[in-house]
Amino acid sequence: MQGFHLFLSLMCYTAVTIASNTLTDWDFNMKRFEYNTSNPEIADFHLRIVRTKSNEYAFNGSFILGVDIDDTVSVWVKLYRSETGSSQYRQTAYSIAPTTFYKFMTNIYVKMMQNDLSKCTNIPVYKKEFNAPLKKGIYYANMCVLGNKNMPTHLQPGHYRITAELSSQVLNANLFMSGYVEIFAKAFA
Repeated sequence: MQGFHLFLSLMCYTAVTIASNTLTDWDFNMKRFEYNTSNPEIADFHLRIVRTKSNEYAFNGSFILGVDIDDTVSVWVKLYRSETGSSQYRQTAYSIAPTTFYKFMTNIYVKMMQNDLSKCTNIPVYKKEFNAPLKKGIYYANMCVLGNKNMPTHLQPGHYRITAELSSQVLNANLFMSGYVEIFAKAFA
């Protein structure tokens, strides 16, 4: 398995997504990803982070789902912060409590991320809510740039670790992911 980058980027994107449609006073840079799975036959990823000409981070590549992903899968996300990135990370108030894959996809993906990702992936577009399951198959990302729209208007600058877990007793699998991002004050023109 080469990487779990796109799905982790989705988790990173959602970890700090708390209903807000206003402009943010911060921006972010993706630093690195780590992942582990108890069953690699469920997903195989070939994705990487690239820098665009406009100096943004984007995701390229593909991922293969070996099974349909439905409500037998639970999702939860936690956000930790460190002042320097080398010191201890402490949990913040931002998190997504354990929820079903359907609720995660409807409340987070469809409402907050789909607009960005529908332009650069072949993940199905849903009108108002997720239509389970997310079918097994090959999905791609082509220069996907995630913004910070629909996120808190303010996040304290620093280094953040976003951890996500997807778990299913039916599929007998757990996926653990961590993404590291740097939050910095936005330079307003």
